Amino acid sequence: MILLSNKMLIFGGRKTAAYLNDLHILDLGFMEYTAVKYENMPPLPRGFHAAVPVSENRMMISGGCSAIGALQDLHVFHLETSSWSSIASPVLCSKPRAGHSLLLLTVTDEKETPGKASCTVLVFGGSDCAGTFYNDTVQCTVELQGENGPYCKRRL
Repeated sequence: MILLSNKMLIFGGRKTAAYLNDLHILDLGFMEYTAVKYENMPPLPRGFHAAVPVSENRMMISGGCSAIGALQDLHVFHLETSSWSSIASPVLCSKPRAGHSLLLLTVTDEKETPGKASCTVLVFGGSDCAGTFYNDTVQCTVELQGENGPYCKRRL
């Protein structure tokens, strides 16, 4: 669950034995609750993932547990287009992670660098959903858009 502008976004989770990949938005100004219909394929169903707002209209999710085990992926939801982008991130996705913390450190928006938007995120801890727990921290700068879509640029 994250807060984008005046909207609370809730993605995925677990209902009994089933993992979910639906997204619900509560508009806190109008107190309207809606289920989002995606314009493209959403990430795999998951729970115990991490989420963070990365701009006024984008949410990033990382990892989590699914029916196939811990996930090691990164996705961005674009609120304006109701669409998802996958991020190839060898640094942040070096191992499957669930129950971890994801923190936004810095944002460079398109006003500062025309045609490019990026953010620096920090990931801490988590587990592999099979009994191994992590005590590491990973920092990475992520391109939020570009010719080939979003990707992780480098490890800091």
